[in-house]
Amino acid sequence: METASVVAEGRERRSVTRPASVVPEGRERRPLDRPCEIRVVRTDAGFDALEDSWNLLLRDADVSVFQTFEWLRAWWRHFGKDRKLHCLVFTEDGRTVGIAPMFQRPVRVAGLRIATRLRFIGCGISDYLDVIMARGYEESVLKALARYLRLHPEEWDIFEIIDVNERSPVFRTLPGLLREEGIDVYSYQGSACPYTVLPDTWEEFRRHIGQKMRYHLKRKKEKLSERFRWEIEIVRSPADDIDQAVREFIGIHEQRWKGLGFRSAFDDETHRAFHFEVSRKLAERDWLRLFFLKVDGRRVAVSFDFNFGRRIHVYLSHAHGPDEIMKLSPGLLIRFMAIERGIAEGMRVYDLLRGDEAYKYEELKCKRSENWLLRGVDRSRSSRIRFRLFLARELITKSAERLRREYYEFKRFRVTKEPSVITSLAFARSRCALAYKVGRTYVQRFVGGHGRATESDAGFQG
Repeated sequence: METASVVAEGRERRSVTRPASVVPEGRERRPLDRPCEIRVVRTDAGFDALEDSWNLLLRDADVSVFQTFEWLRAWWRHFGKDRKLHCLVFTEDGRTVGIAPMFQRPVRVAGLRIATRLRFIGCGISDYLDVIMARGYEESVLKALARYLRLHPEEWDIFEIIDVNERSPVFRTLPGLLREEGIDVYSYQGSACPYTVLPDTWEEFRRHIGQKMRYHLKRKKEKLSERFRWEIEIVRSPADDIDQAVREFIGIHEQRWKGLGFRSAFDDETHRAFHFEVSRKLAERDWLRLFFLKVDGRRVAVSFDFNFGRRIHVYLSHAHGPDEIMKLSPGLLIRFMAIERGIAEGMRVYDLLRGDEAYKYEELKCKRSENWLLRGVDRSRSSRIRFRLFLARELITKSAERLRREYYEFKRFRVTKEPSVITSLAFARSRCALAYKVGRTYVQRFVGGHGRATESDAGFQG
């Protein structure tokens, strides 16, 4: 048996025991007498003090750009209002081997607190959430996390991580460890994240996409060259005008979505401020890639990418311009040009992140990976009552959000398809059927019992 210490800011040290972790084959076995300490960081100053050890840990962890200190610290600065920091830092023999960046937030109904929710920093606008763990320490860290949750029920009523990818040890290992500690786990398949593996050369990639797509891409570029002057601009370093580039990206995004009848996420000033800050921070680390397609002096398409860990994270990609330009598929062209540049930089994966749009498979022959929502609840009677109250509130809130989403989907359909009355009614009926199916699955999953739900829809992930 190993000894694990739990140290919280302002709290007495306490010791517990946990089983020794299993060391993966081919990795060096660590001495079994090394203690695993868990330190709880609750202040902004404590968060800032983690930067150096956080960056050291990232060098030996399999994570995305959404687990970097730059991304999550900016998120906490802009979205952390009315939340309490609860960041767990795992150390062995003085070395940081894991970080679970979380926060607490009360769940209220009519002003009364019904539960405390323990969630991960970055939720909502981060395409992947995860526990940051050094390679070879994954099971040790996750066992310590599960044990911590059991020993500190006063800190939480609902433990939740959304958008954890199926590749993550958190998805594969943590649910079983939580159940061993007496915590029920509910899992729900949410968004899909299509990706394609990049070869060593651009020519190999051109062969991968097939003859039809190669011809289509060639013809679009030829027609663009015949009719307009165009060029590709790349904004990536602090020497570039980052703020102006982000403003133009937001402008293209807003025009595109509002033109389709949707609201823009950037209507919210906090959302805008976050993206300005995080873009500057990522540029300082040479992780930012803002690609623009400029036609006759006007930026008409953008791919807002992050190159991290030899993986291109395609955060947002949009195009908006006159009809004669849009007919030449500027969004398609900017994506392929970003891929060509990424291959030249040694990137190995082109990750289109959340969203199961057909073009991702048609253009790039992507593979599909899945993100999941995991929720943990203690088996005590009071905890289960709180959880059911939370679910009732959640169902009402998510139903309203789903109805709003379907309203905008219908507006987009009317704008882009110009359908007849019969076609419009058929579309509305199909979307209502989908919403009903998702809602029924949600109720069955969380109210009716345990196991997994596999209905893929991020609209009920919350």
